[in-house]
Amino acid sequence: MKNALICFILISIVLLSCKKDNHNKTTEPQTKLYPVTFTISNFTQQNEPINQKSKTKINATVTPDSSTVKRLIYKVYDSSNTLKRTIVVNKGGPGFGTFKDSLATGNYTAVFVGVVNVTSFADDGSKFYYIDNSTGTPRKADPSETFYKKISFAVGSQHLQQNVVLERLNSQIQIIMKDAIPSYIRSIRLNITGQNLSYSYLGDTSSDESSITILTLIPSDKIGTTNYTLKTLPNLLNTNSTVTVEVISYGAENVEATRKTISNITLQRNTLTILTGNVFTGDTNGFTVTYNSVYNPDINVGF
Repeated sequence: MKNALICFILISIVLLSCKKDNHNKTTEPQTKLYPVTFTISNFTQQNEPINQKSKTKINATVTPDSSTVKRLIYKVYDSSNTLKRTIVVNKGGPGFGTFKDSLATGNYTAVFVGVVNVTSFADDGSKFYYIDNSTGTPRKADPSETFYKKISFAVGSQHLQQNVVLERLNSQIQIIMKDAIPSYIRSIRLNITGQNLSYSYLGDTSSDESSITILTLIPSDKIGTTNYTLKTLPNLLNTNSTVTVEVISYGAENVEATRKTISNITLQRNTLTILTGNVFTGDTNGFTVTYNSVYNPDINVGF
C-alpha cells in the first residue's frame, strides 16, 4: 500500500511538470509572405526575315498568346542564390503569361524563359539545352529559338506587380560575297566554331562549345553574281565569347577552291551579324562586320 502511494505521488509530480512545460511553450511566429505577380507583357521578336532592302517594319513585339512560345518557365532565387521555386506553364493552360507567387521580404532574382521547341527542351536544374534523339542516343543538339529575361527585385510589405518583356537569346550570321562567283564554283560551306549548346538559368551565360556546318549549293544561274548572300540558321548561341567563321568554296568533285577565315566575331542577342567581303579573290582588307539589330539602330564596326 505504501509503495502504491509513493508511485501515485511520483506520477502526479511528472504530470504536473509536463503541464507546466507545455504552458510555458510559445508557438514560433510564421514568416509572413507577400504576393508577387509578374506578367509577361510582350516578347521581342522578328516577324519577317531580315532583308537589307526590305521596308517591312521589323522592330516589333508580340503578346504571349500571339507568340510562337509554347512554354513559359519562372524561377526565383533568394539573395544567397538559392532556388526557392520553379513554375512551368504551357500555352493554352490557365494563367499563361502570368506568374503569381508569395515571398517573404528580401531581395530576389527572377528568371523567365520562353520555349518554342518544347519537344526537345531539357535542363539539369541549373542549365537548359536541347536534345536530339534522332540517332537513338540522346545528345545535346543545336539550340532552338529561346526567349529569356533575368531581373532583380525586392519584396516589401506591399503587393509587387511587374511587367516583363522576354528577349530572344539567339543570333544569326549572314555572309555577303562581294566578288563575282567564278564559273567553276559549285558550293559554299560555312563552318562556325564556338557556338554554345547550353544556357545557365541564373548565370545568364552560354556554355558547352560546339560547331555547326552549313553547305549551300550554288545555282547555275547565280554564276557571275556579285554580292551573293548566304545566311545561317537563326538560332546561333554564344553570349560570352567570340566565334570563328570559315567560308570555303568548292569546285567540281568537291575540290576545295578557296578558304577565308574570319575570327573573333561577337554574336549579339536577337541580332543579325553581317560579314561582307571578297571570297574568291585576294583582299588584304578582310571582311567588314555589321551588326543589324531587330530592335535597335544599326551598329557598324570595322573588322
